[in-house]
Amino acid sequence: MTFHVKESNGVRTITPNGHTHSGTVIGNRNNNSIEYNDAVNSIVKKVVADKSKNIAFNSAVKYNREHGLPEYDSTVHNTPSTLGKQGAIGRVYEEAVKATPEYKQIVFDLYKRHYPELIKEHGVKDYDDLLRKSYSALAIETRNQFKAMPVRMQFHSGDLGYSSSNEMMKDIHHHHNLTVYRGGDRHEFLHNVDPETGLNENEMFRAVHDYYGHGIHGNQFGAKGEEVAWECHSKMFSPLARLAMTSETRGQNSYVNYTRANSDRYVKMEHHRKLANEAFNRGNIDEYNLHKSKVEELGRDWKYADQKAVLLPPSMTRIDYNGKMPKAISNLIGNNGTYDVDKDHLRLVQLAKSHNTTSQLSGRGGIYDRVNAVNDFNALLSHNGYNKVNKTPNL
Repeated sequence: MTFHVKESNGVRTITPNGHTHSGTVIGNRNNNSIEYNDAVNSIVKKVVADKSKNIAFNSAVKYNREHGLPEYDSTVHNTPSTLGKQGAIGRVYEEAVKATPEYKQIVFDLYKRHYPELIKEHGVKDYDDLLRKSYSALAIETRNQFKAMPVRMQFHSGDLGYSSSNEMMKDIHHHHNLTVYRGGDRHEFLHNVDPETGLNENEMFRAVHDYYGHGIHGNQFGAKGEEVAWECHSKMFSPLARLAMTSETRGQNSYVNYTRANSDRYVKMEHHRKLANEAFNRGNIDEYNLHKSKVEELGRDWKYADQKAVLLPPSMTRIDYNGKMPKAISNLIGNNGTYDVDKDHLRLVQLAKSHNTTSQLSGRGGIYDRVNAVNDFNALLSHNGYNKVNKTPNL
């Protein structure tokens, strides 16, 4: 597929030749009528549910057939995104970024044991060689997917971002448009610029992941929606490229949302959401706006994963991964010591509580599941290499 490329006011618009679109969702933000929103939401819901009309799904099916991949299956098979499962992945991702010789050897040994055919087929020598070859495959396949996307794209520097995943679904399925963030830190591998579009492979990957990972089911941007996006999109990659793709999506999502990286921020955001809801119910709009602005301020300070290329253990790249930490990794991470519940320096108690309390964003915010919180805490304790606590946590 060839493109028409236009640069205007810092926005690079890339339109597949022969493609038609009908405006953008951002251009229609001033149209806040109930009629418009209800009509478009209804259209999107029907299109996502009807595979014959779901352009993103049909594009994925066509892509897999043309590139010799298994028939595309949009069914979500993996277990739900949970702290018990994602916490293990996030902890290993945190360790992988350190890139110690011990971590590299353990992970490479696991691949040799569980995927000997892949290692032999690509002549992989060690962890670093597997890393390079996996990211090289990811770059090639990302470019191929980008050229197959039947949607107009607007790459921006931060001023055209969606306010919600619902906006993106309206843009994709009703306006046939997609806005994507352009820029960011230079990626270790995905930095080569395509001469036709002027985009690097990391920017292209953002676009294809939004379109195929989120667009097919209409799943949200949050922690749970990203896990669905990982499964949906991973089915469009070769086994080699899927290793790097998993680190860039499932790995980063697990680190950002299921470790101490943003735990303090999340608790504070939920606190202000609760106060905002209470103020709104009292009719105190000034106080409501104050707490809403606090939530937005904390959101702007959200910590994202460093732009670092890593590989996760083979079990964590599988759809049926159940949250079990590979023993060799567990031995590397911990020393079977005692975890200080009072200091809670890894925020294990805090994570167990917050992830088992329904969000204030839902209609039933603040409901706590203590039994599951205890189970999650014990799982996190094991994931982080501890086998006992200084005292029973207040869960």
